[in-house]
Amino acid sequence: VYLRLDDAYSYLTIQILHQLDEILVEGYRPLRVVVCTAPVSHYPRDLSAEDWLRYSLQDAAVLAKQHRFIFEVNSHPPDGLLIEQALYILRQSPLHGSDYLHLLQNVFHMLWQRQTGKLDTLFHMAQQHIASAQNTAQTTAQSTTQKTATTGQTGCKICNQTPLVSAKIDFAGRSYRA
Repeated sequence: VYLRLDDAYSYLTIQILHQLDEILVEGYRPLRVVVCTAPVSHYPRDLSAEDWLRYSLQDAAVLAKQHRFIFEVNSHPPDGLLIEQALYILRQSPLHGSDYLHLLQNVFHMLWQRQTGKLDTLFHMAQQHIASAQNTAQTTAQSTTQKTATTGQTGCKICNQTPLVSAKIDFAGRSYRA
């Protein structure tokens, strides 16, 4: 699943990832989540960035109402500083699997609902976790350092690759085109 922290459709998608993970056929497990950070190179139907933003926010509000997702009518994507904080939290998290999906969903909610106090708290906790891990690594074996470097990446990848332009999703007997 490809997501962007500043994308309204990704915010809707994150709200059903737990359900998707539960019904995923064994051959497709574990659920892989890719958070794309690359700038968008072009928008569907050659819309401008402003036109795409206006369209996607209005469309997401309609979809949220139809499918009982959380999405405020006057929502706006988070700014770059909040996104950087969120990416740091996600990269440094020791969580994995279902717990990581729960964190990812909470981070999306914090971004889109402008819960900056909660996001700041998680950001400082992530910084303290890394500082603590670095202090521990200096006094213990190298295996601790290797564990710290790989923690939090299981099942989720944060990358700078170009996101998908469109996709078709079949879920709960309904087809979605994004």
